[in-house]
Amino acid sequence: MLEYGEIGRLLPHRHPMLLVDRVLSYAAGERISTVKAVSGAEPCFAGLPADAPPEAFGYPETLLVESFAQSGALLWLLTAHDRREPLGGVGMVAVLRECVFERRVWPGDLVSHEVRLERMIGDNVVFSGEMSTPAGRVATVDSIIAAFRPGDSLAASENVTETMSRTSDDVVPQALQ
Repeated sequence: MLEYGEIGRLLPHRHPMLLVDRVLSYAAGERISTVKAVSGAEPCFAGLPADAPPEAFGYPETLLVESFAQSGALLWLLTAHDRREPLGGVGMVAVLRECVFERRVWPGDLVSHEVRLERMIGDNVVFSGEMSTPAGRVATVDSIIAAFRPGDSLAASENVTETMSRTSDDVVPQALQ
């Protein structure tokens, strides 16, 4: 439904921190399905010695949570656009509850995120969902609470400043309008 370039127009993240490669499906106010392809060329593996043990190539759980949260941000932005409720400022995760990991992710894995929107109140949102690979479930997320807040004191770069000055209506690709 959305390819990498379109995702980059919605989220302020850029390589190497844009961690959603494709949106597979989306239902406004309900859910989004996305994927992240993990590669051995990921920056988190840079600098590993040639004789590093195989377990050194487990994809960091923190990056999996970030990828899941970015998927949730896409759901939030697209839903706000569809409801004509513009969001402004900087989106940030406030709370992560009961994230349980069941298996590791390795280079070559395609991680699927199934994110559900549980509640959306103004500039605040609650998500839940699962992460999986073809080998099985990777993790469950009981809830992520996120918020959009004014970013005046957070502006650290031109990219962040540009993103803060836009609303969800400004960044949704034409194909979805």
